[in-house]
Amino acid sequence: IKGKMIVPEDDGNGVPVTKIDNFSFCKNLTSIILPDTLYVTQVAGGYFFWGCESLERVKLPDRMDKIPGVAFNDCKSLYEIDIPESIQNIDGSLFSGCTSLKEVTFHDGLKALGWKLGNYVIEYYLDYNNNEYLSLSPNSEGIFEGCKSLAKIVVPKTVESITANLFRGVNCEIEIDEENPYFYYDGGYLIRRDGNEIIYAKDKTQPIPSYVRKIGDFVFYNSEMSELAVPEFIESIGDCAFAYCQNLKKVILPNGLKNLGASAFACCDKLEELNIPSGITRIENAMFTGCNSLNINIQLHITEIREQAFCHLEKPITLSKDVAITGPDVFKCATIYTSNDSVNNDKWHRVENGKYSSYWQRDCNIFICCDLREDGDSEYVYSWKPYSKQEMHTWIKNEEGETIEEVKTYYTGNVTFRDKAAFLNPSRRGYTFKGWTTKEGSDTVEYQLYISRIGKELHDGTVVYSLRLSIEQNKYVQLPEDTAMLYAVWEKN
Repeated sequence: IKGKMIVPEDDGNGVPVTKIDNFSFCKNLTSIILPDTLYVTQVAGGYFFWGCESLERVKLPDRMDKIPGVAFNDCKSLYEIDIPESIQNIDGSLFSGCTSLKEVTFHDGLKALGWKLGNYVIEYYLDYNNNEYLSLSPNSEGIFEGCKSLAKIVVPKTVESITANLFRGVNCEIEIDEENPYFYYDGGYLIRRDGNEIIYAKDKTQPIPSYVRKIGDFVFYNSEMSELAVPEFIESIGDCAFAYCQNLKKVILPNGLKNLGASAFACCDKLEELNIPSGITRIENAMFTGCNSLNINIQLHITEIREQAFCHLEKPITLSKDVAITGPDVFKCATIYTSNDSVNNDKWHRVENGKYSSYWQRDCNIFICCDLREDGDSEYVYSWKPYSKQEMHTWIKNEEGETIEEVKTYYTGNVTFRDKAAFLNPSRRGYTFKGWTTKEGSDTVEYQLYISRIGKELHDGTVVYSLRLSIEQNKYVQLPEDTAMLYAVWEKN
């Protein structure tokens, strides 16, 4: 199909046209007029005009009741469109990739702009070659994602619902009809009256009005800020609210904060310092994934950590045994120090088919049997027991044929290294870790820990390395199995 096209109202014999097939990837189609006999729910599939890169204009049917969520994806030449009054909901990634789109006309009768199904999350996925990559969850793509030519969106008075994926990837003016009872504009922020929630900010440098209580999903996504002090009157922060702020180094969260959304600070790779207020007891999915510089200990009020919360952290984490780990890959490619005396903690497993699944452990370093001491609202490593003495009980028959119990003593190491996670020393707020000593209270460093490159390969392809002590790297000293305790030597900053 090339050039302009007008779809007739009937087939020439008086039978109305009520259904058409998709025009997706008709790359030479420039404009099309659709008849009012057509309802979009009768269109085969939902791709509609996806990939029609030469399409400039579309006349939609006046009685259309729904537009498929991907109908105009990658229509790179589309520059204007009038949405019929009969349309009540706009959702999906409707105009994603429409780089020439300048004007969209909405009418009274429209009730909802955007949709949200579950949390917006930035997670690690595997491609066909089993390589990891970071991506937003599939429900996160914006309605106007990539519409760089769009200057303004006018929201009719009848709109009751606006969700964050309306604004993903745009930086345009938002005009709200003065008669709209649900939303208003103040100080450069689009605010939802119910709950006083910011849902969009064109100028992210303006002070937040003091009556606002929630920063919504994606509001400061990919901002240029280097430091952030969230005002004390903010009670809730939404999903991905500060994700990909790649210059952000320091964050101060308000003491009264009650909710911190999934991936709230994901991929802030320069973020070094952040406090978690006492009202936050659960670390949501992928909250700090990709925060390579973050130095954080899990504070005592945290009771649950969810999927991929601390993936790919380059600084170690101190973890209480009382925290529940409720998702896979929580500490993927990270290092953990814990007071737990076993990785078989019920709170750190889920049961599948009657068996424990230690699915959170993959590709992470785990130091167990640490003595953790309180330091303010968090813990630090005071000492670490490198080996645990175990007994194995078996029943054998002696020369007289009697059944007797045989007890064998053996030692197990209290650390597991995986080849995808770098080995890291413990951390403590306000202190520098210097090394280990066998004498409690001593400031003299006797040993540093290094990984021996001799290990065994597991069924999943990773390698578990053995532990060695040394004064210099690669000059290993085998740690005696009966070593009772190593004490951390800390130097106050």
